[in-house]
Amino acid sequence: MSGLINRIKTYRLISALIFIFSGMYSSVSTAETVMITGANAGIGFEFATQYAAKGWDVIAVHRRDTPPASLLELQADYPKIMIEYMDITLLDSVRALGAKLRGQQIDVLLNNAGYGGDFSGPSQALGTLDYDSFETIMRTNGLGALAVTEAFVDNVRASDRGVVVAMSSNLGTFGAGPPYGGGYWYRMSKASLHMVLLTLSKDLKQDGVIVAAINPGVVWSQKNLDHGLIPEDRMVKVDVAVGGLINVIDEMTMEDSGRMVNYKGERGGW
Repeated sequence: MSGLINRIKTYRLISALIFIFSGMYSSVSTAETVMITGANAGIGFEFATQYAAKGWDVIAVHRRDTPPASLLELQADYPKIMIEYMDITLLDSVRALGAKLRGQQIDVLLNNAGYGGDFSGPSQALGTLDYDSFETIMRTNGLGALAVTEAFVDNVRASDRGVVVAMSSNLGTFGAGPPYGGGYWYRMSKASLHMVLLTLSKDLKQDGVIVAAINPGVVWSQKNLDHGLIPEDRMVKVDVAVGGLINVIDEMTMEDSGRMVNYKGERGGW
């Protein structure tokens, strides 16, 4: 009799454990994960919104002192959104978030955060260049993307199809840039970013990680209107640009690694 009772107790224990672990398993998200820097406004916020609407787990990164209202409101609609602080220009900040998210698989690492400075103003115009502003722009657009990618490269390697992308611009290319001059610091920083991405694509090829530059075109914004360099009818609405880029990222293969692709899926050179 005692043997039977022990077997019943063992059966009940096993059944309880199966229930507990099956519940734990079902609670683990099987959705893909995207991490977006500069996610609280503009193009980054649109990426966070559209990826969340597609059912992805979104790690939305900002550098404000407190979580931005825009992300908190988005999180209310999509509770799976993780809001994280990181200043991409500060290595300690980048490494701190990297340590916090160690072991977290990231399928798409989207280096969106960037800084243009006074692009069409005197600080980036020949004859009145402000050399002190160069470091801030370069540290954000060039070094920042490299630091973030290095800190989270193992997270991306954990994915079956890891992708690292960064927001690009024809202004940083040698063959596809516009006919006007100026914008020295921004152009130099984007050219630096392109070399970062090209080199990363070589280093991560053996891991099967796709690394590419993505170009949204000239997205409509008041700042771009104020620059007065591009007619409004040639600007792209942010939802159109981001929707196109998400499709581009979804369809990327290793053949796209080390290249630049725009929101229409058109591939360009450096």
